[in-house]
Amino acid sequence: MDIGREDAIRLGKRYVHNDICFPAQVVIGEALAALESGKYNGKDVAVVMAKYVGDCRLTHYGALLRKALDDAGYENVPILTNDDVDSHNMHPGFKLNLASSVKIAFALPMIDVLEELLRKIRPYETVKGSADKAFDKALDCVIEGLEKSGVHGARKGFKEAINIMKNISYDRSNLKPQILIVGEYLLNFHPGANHDIERYLEDNGFEIIEARMTDVIRKTYFYQDAQIKEYHLNKPIDQKVWYRTADTIFDFAHKLTDSIAKEHPLYEPACRMDELVKDSDPIIHHTFDAGEGVLIPGEILHHAKHGCKFFLILQPFGCLPNHVVGRGITKKLKEIYPDVQILPLDYDPDVSFANIENRLQMLVMNAKQAKRRVSVVQKKENKKETVKKGKIHKQESYC
Repeated sequence: MDIGREDAIRLGKRYVHNDICFPAQVVIGEALAALESGKYNGKDVAVVMAKYVGDCRLTHYGALLRKALDDAGYENVPILTNDDVDSHNMHPGFKLNLASSVKIAFALPMIDVLEELLRKIRPYETVKGSADKAFDKALDCVIEGLEKSGVHGARKGFKEAINIMKNISYDRSNLKPQILIVGEYLLNFHPGANHDIERYLEDNGFEIIEARMTDVIRKTYFYQDAQIKEYHLNKPIDQKVWYRTADTIFDFAHKLTDSIAKEHPLYEPACRMDELVKDSDPIIHHTFDAGEGVLIPGEILHHAKHGCKFFLILQPFGCLPNHVVGRGITKKLKEIYPDVQILPLDYDPDVSFANIENRLQMLVMNAKQAKRRVSVVQKKENKKETVKKGKIHKQESYC
């Protein structure tokens, strides 16, 4: 489907109650926009939606989508979801099997790496548009390999993808300030919902760092496995085995990805979940499972430790879990790293780009001032070094 923008959001507002979070309106609006486009025959199409069961309103997206489709006149269009248990009998006869889950687990780290390389290269590309073009081609290699030959095909396609990304011409001799984008993951990655915030920040002199989608999926298994081990929860044996197995599969997927991606000079191995949570545990414990859980404080602390000074937390207005693990932790993070700038941004269906830009302008100006200060200090240091060398040269001449 096309990425939903104004028309999709308008349809989402029309058929989804405004008390429901903004991402639901975006996702359901996209499905309705696709059906209304005339590209699909309502009798031969189904809507597939990824979701999970937890404390987030994402749990109810399936039921909300069903109601929206019925109200819009698409009551015959079925819905498929990735739920382990179809408790509402929404898609009888369909269940995502283990083989498909394994393919997803191995492909996600590969895609994360390609996106990381794209964001490291695009602000410095010598031919405008070359990075996006290469990324699209590289992504196709992984997806086509996965479709044809599963994990083995994805592995082969990922090798080709890394070679494609290595051939992009770029110049990183003059580095830009980095900014990490974290928060509710649809807003993080959806340019129609976040008003193309990545492009805006790149145009204003930033290099973007994004949280990894692999961790968003993995954390569900990671924290449940940790809860069972650390709190001795009485869970059915099959659940215990599955959570541990899923976490182990992600480890294997990371190792495979690392072994191939290390061929690119800009690649840095991902920080694993068990390492990421060590610093964030005093703020939010790694067994906490609401919203993005430990990912927001974990990512901010990790990148602040490695020199990043600017952070954005994107969250849907009224998203209670994300207000706790996002906006609610900024004070504590600032106590640990007082020189960083953290800006939470709230989104809803009616927020305008002008509103977002107004909030971002102070951050942009602060980054430019910081860069100028660094430049002035570097010039002074260079001047001192030049004078020092001149004095040494004079002394050697007298000798």
